[in-house]
Amino acid sequence: MLRREFLKRFINWSFGILGLGMLASSIHLYPKEVKEMQTRYFPAINSDDAPRKGVKKTTLTYTDNSGENEARIFLAVLPEGLTAFSAVCSHLGCLVDWDRGKELFLCPCHGGKYDIAGNVAGGPPPESLTRLPVEIREGKVFVGVTV
Repeated sequence: MLRREFLKRFINWSFGILGLGMLASSIHLYPKEVKEMQTRYFPAINSDDAPRKGVKKTTLTYTDNSGENEARIFLAVLPEGLTAFSAVCSHLGCLVDWDRGKELFLCPCHGGKYDIAGNVAGGPPPESLTRLPVEIREGKVFVGVTV
């Protein structure tokens, strides 16, 4: 075997072993919590208190691995039914508010605007508001959160 051939094989094997080591370490270092995340439903409000039209702001209390948390959400009545949105702006994470007069979700930080369906209506937000799954059962509105 020539020296050149030996060096080619040595380099190829070295990169192969290095690649396998990187793959193994990335699998090991990947957070366990992220791997096991799932959508769980938590009660938001009584179904009698759900909006019949328009938008209602509420706070969702839920429990995950870090303990008890609260999230501001909006319940909106759309043609397809009751829909829940996270109140977190997709631009930089500020909390939006519903303006009844303008019929828009408005972000106070950088002027982001969203329509009643959560779609971007103006400003810098790159994406729509995050929709959250909704179920109505046992006389309550349950909202899904990935935990």
